[in-house]
Amino acid sequence: MTRNFIRTLLFFGFLIGLYFAIDYLPIGGQAEEDNIEPKGVAVRAIDGDSFRMGEDELRLTGMDAPEYRQTCRDAAGGNWDCGKAARNALAALLREDGLSCTLSARDNFGRGIATCSTDRTYDIAETMVHRGMAAASGGNFAGGLMTPTYADAEQKAKSAKRGIWQGEFTMPRQWRDANPHKLTAPLNAPSAK
Repeated sequence: MTRNFIRTLLFFGFLIGLYFAIDYLPIGGQAEEDNIEPKGVAVRAIDGDSFRMGEDELRLTGMDAPEYRQTCRDAAGGNWDCGKAARNALAALLREDGLSCTLSARDNFGRGIATCSTDRTYDIAETMVHRGMAAASGGNFAGGLMTPTYADAEQKAKSAKRGIWQGEFTMPRQWRDANPHKLTAPLNAPSAK
């Protein structure tokens, strides 16, 4: 066999291998989907919409909670630590038995974008929005998949004046933009398990 013939065979073999590999790689808008459970690793709430599960940092999809250092106004017009309240509410939900999360994508910070549930709570993000501990962030595209919308849960929380809806507050996105120096939560965040 000649060298050119061998090179041609190797080249076509490479192309065929590449063709099959592309089918199995998440490229561009395709999302990875993984179910993950704590399985003996610590789960620690960072703020009201993100947490650590072992070494993985996850962010709940479809919602935006107040940042840890964010304050809001309560029904009487006084300040209350809505960011700390949101983190504590998330930590309590993460402590429930049977925590399981489905990753749909990764954000630009490398965090897993997840929908999580427990044995008692069907959708942790929806529960946070329903309790007024977060705002619905709308149906966004994450990794090519449409994220859940929690507009109904948000409307119920607003009508009942629960959590952040009891008084005045700044939407978390606007607060982050105005306070980038206050975004880091302390390391002593309560452990969920």
